Amino acid sequence: MAGKKTVQPGIRENRYKKARARSAPEGSSWLWTLFRVLSGAVAIIAMSLVFVFGYDWATQSDYFGAETVEVHGIRRLSEQQVREAAGIENGVNIFSVNLSTARRRLMALDWVAGAEVRRQFPESIIIRIREHEPVARIDLGRIFMINPKAEIFREVGEGAFSDLPIIKGVNYADWQGLEVRRTPVVSSVMAVLGLDRKGHSVFNTRSIEQIRVDRDLGLVLQIRDLPIKQIRLGYGHYGQKLRRLEKVLVYLEKKEPPVELEKMDLGNPERIVARPAADKQSQTIRQKEA
Repeated sequence: MAGKKTVQPGIRENRYKKARARSAPEGSSWLWTLFRVLSGAVAIIAMSLVFVFGYDWATQSDYFGAETVEVHGIRRLSEQQVREAAGIENGVNIFSVNLSTARRRLMALDWVAGAEVRRQFPESIIIRIREHEPVARIDLGRIFMINPKAEIFREVGEGAFSDLPIIKGVNYADWQGLEVRRTPVVSSVMAVLGLDRKGHSVFNTRSIEQIRVDRDLGLVLQIRDLPIKQIRLGYGHYGQKLRRLEKVLVYLEKKEPPVELEKMDLGNPERIVARPAADKQSQTIRQKEA
């Protein structure tokens, strides 16, 4: 029949030739795969070299020299201190600056609470600083400053920053740990320091000379420019207690001659106990008088 292969009797078909024919495409496929792998490797190496040489050129080119190094947000620190700490000066190549390293070096400065360093193409570096805000000094055997978050951030000399209140009667254990603000001692001290910010205080925080922590009696304050030398606030209800104090101050202003008090006890919200400075005899100023 037409189209049908005829095999002569006594002659065997060559099956090896067919097998070799079938294996040829498989070998070509392997060579093609190898070619693709090698081509990809060469392309990666070429791109790497381009990046390396490009980076070297960018970090050494005068075209990217920093004509300006801007410093923002400083009050206590000088621009020169910031630049020296970051290791960045005018003329430095902006791509040669390691931004992460510069930021870490800035964060090592006592006054720095936060720092950001960034490039501004093609010729500027911008440094933004957030400084700690000191709200009080704390006596832990040595004198340190704390910020509104109760974080200790700088040691100071005995007489330095004397316009800030000084906290006494505490130790390192009171001011350690991630949850420091939740301890009774710290939360009470910080609540008093923040009263004038909330409009609840009859005196400015800066007029507080000393906050002494008494474990049993609570907080005892010495305040400048008040006719009361010492005020015991105790623990809690500070807004209510200071409203009572305000009434007492109004009462004292009306007295002739002016009256000065040695001590005033506001620890009990139900009454006020005061000791006049002259005769040292205790007297109770009841709520109806206040």
